Parts: sequence; C-alpha cells; structure tokens
Amino acid sequence: VFVFVYVYVCVFAEEMYHLSLPNFSAFAQELRNGRKQLLKSLRLRQLKEALVSDLMKKELSDTRIPIEYHVLDVMGLRKVIKVSQSSQGALIRWIGTAGDDDEE
Repeated sequence: VFVFVYVYVCVFAEEMYHLSLPNFSAFAQELRNGRKQLLKSLRLRQLKEALVSDLMKKELSDTRIPIEYHVLDVMGLRKVIKVSQSSQGALIRWIGTAGDDDEE
C-alpha cells in the first residue's frame, strides 16, 4: 500500500508556519479505531497479556491500517502497556486502567 501525503506549509512571518495535512483526520480516526479494538482485546484476556506473534495474526474490523502498524503503535503506549521478553518472544501486558485507551 502506497500512501501519498501532501504537506502544505505557509509562512506567515519569519518564525510562524502553518502546516496542513489534507485528510489527516481520516488517518487519525482509523488509527484510533484500530488502537481501541486491539487494546480492548488485550484487556479482555484472562491474564491481560498476549504474545506479539499472536497479536500479529489478529484481524481488526474497524480499520484499514495493517495490524503490524497497530501492534507497534500499542507497544509505544508505555503508560498502559508493558513490553517484556519471554521464551516465546515479545510479550505485551496491559497495566493501565479501563479508561486509558480512550484518552490516547
């Protein structure tokens, strides 16, 4: 999948810029939907943890962004997710509260 992004930059003064990303709201909505769905599935597991390899096999229904991107995005959420290594591979563990994924 190739994505072409056009960025418009307008210079108002010497140190003032206006940055415009057309259709960025659609990308942000897709990202938010995928993140919510992935975190919800992690939160509903019995031990609130899953192997990254297992999450990579999951199919998300509310987003068109690949699951690999969402898993890497969730791994970056350090305040609600803990990433550790196990003998099976990388392990993601939910450590946040129930409302943390809605704030992101």
